[in-house]
Amino acid sequence: MPFTFEEIELSNPEAIKINALLLTTDDRLELMPVSTAYVETLIDCLNNYFLALYATENWQGFALMGRYNTKPCTID
Repeated sequence: MPFTFEEIELSNPEAIKINALLLTTDDRLELMPVSTAYVETLIDCLNNYFLALYATENWQGFALMGRYNTKPCTID
């Protein structure tokens, strides 16, 4: 499946790296379903939930490392 990859600079290199896979019906990859900022907001929420369970001394949280933008595929 064709895709593009956009690497994102890590604000915390010690964090657990997350790659986002965004699916779209746009063959040119111009109209994406969500923005990178939105995905980062979801990861911030995830970090807040984990911080309620684990102290920051025990883990460094999650960070968005990159995103894959895939072109649609058809199933015959």
